[in-house]
Amino acid sequence: LPFAPADDTEKTGNAESFDYIVEPDVDTILEELLPKVLMLKMYTVQLDTNAAEHAARTLAMQTATDNGNEILQELTLEYNKGRQQKITSEILDLVGGSMQ
Repeated sequence: LPFAPADDTEKTGNAESFDYIVEPDVDTILEELLPKVLMLKMYTVQLDTNAAEHAARTLAMQTATDNGNEILQELTLEYNKGRQQKITSEILDLVGGSMQ
């Protein structure tokens, strides 16, 4: 939403500056906040590292599953070809035996 803040200097024509009193003083606030900000940054880095590790493990497991399925399909095909050859040779033996 477009929003233009009201500017008091336009209404009154004079530009007053206000001095705000901050309690506790700025140095005390910084002494309290900087360690907390640093800890928050470190915690964020740790969480990002853990998330990246889990993503890498998930990807590795998915790749291993895909490779396993591919090997299973190849072995099933090889087994079926061998079984088909055995059946064909038995049929040829039966046909050859009946012709004699």
